[in-house]
Amino acid sequence: MSKIVVPIKINANRKITDDLGATLRLCNATANYISTVAWETREFSRFAIHRLTYSKAKEEFRLGAQATVRTIAKVADAYNSGDKKFRRTRKRQFSWSSAQPFDARNMSWCLEAKTLSIWTINGRAKSAPFVCADWQLELLKHTQIAESDLVFRKGSFYVYATIDVTDEIMNESPDGFLGVDLGIINIATLSDGTNFSGKHLNHVRNRNMKLRCRLQKKGRRSAKRLLIKRSECEARFVKNTNHCISKKIVTEAKRTGYAIALEDLEGIRNRARLPKPQRVALNSWGFH
Repeated sequence: MSKIVVPIKINANRKITDDLGATLRLCNATANYISTVAWETREFSRFAIHRLTYSKAKEEFRLGAQATVRTIAKVADAYNSGDKKFRRTRKRQFSWSSAQPFDARNMSWCLEAKTLSIWTINGRAKSAPFVCADWQLELLKHTQIAESDLVFRKGSFYVYATIDVTDEIMNESPDGFLGVDLGIINIATLSDGTNFSGKHLNHVRNRNMKLRCRLQKKGRRSAKRLLIKRSECEARFVKNTNHCISKKIVTEAKRTGYAIALEDLEGIRNRARLPKPQRVALNSWGFH
């Protein structure tokens, strides 16, 4: 089983969005208190943190029982996930807008009506409308929704729903191998001669870099607003381009019964020594 995160935008009225904002603020204030206790006592397991903080957090911050449990789990995960070497070398801090986990006890879905019911500190927000693509709705309808995160991003609230999907059966006896050479000028070149050019992608990157330079030199508010608005446009474009290419490669491998062989580029940015004009291209190379 694999997990997929499906982002859903909440399209509710001002009352609900204000309640969601207040909920995020209170939950993250509680998370900072719990993190302080965990750091000072050097207790990082979920059970130990729960024992030390649950009663006081619930009483002082007036969170619901399930919200307190999910906040404790969020803090414990922050200390116990990631690189083991650096897990507990610094105290974890949470901004007011840090994502807050929810589960089936404090969030429910009505997918036919495209609404959800979510717990807030001012009572449960019922029938909060959301918007999503048709394929996202189909995923939610036909799979079990696990834990979801409430996220505030660029002035809007989102629910990042985690769902489980069944993995396809791997071909353990391929008929051959489809080699993939990755590059910057050509994003991918296959051993059968197929080539995926990066000309358009590099053109978009160069155009955006020149635009950013012009806007940063201006330094005006309108220029800064435009920089913020366009901050993730290039990343989304690159991600979509790479995704489309990888889907085509996988489709070809499935059609021919071949396995896919990729070159190992781990550490390429540290190994390569390039002149300054080429460093931007290397460091923006999305070979993953």
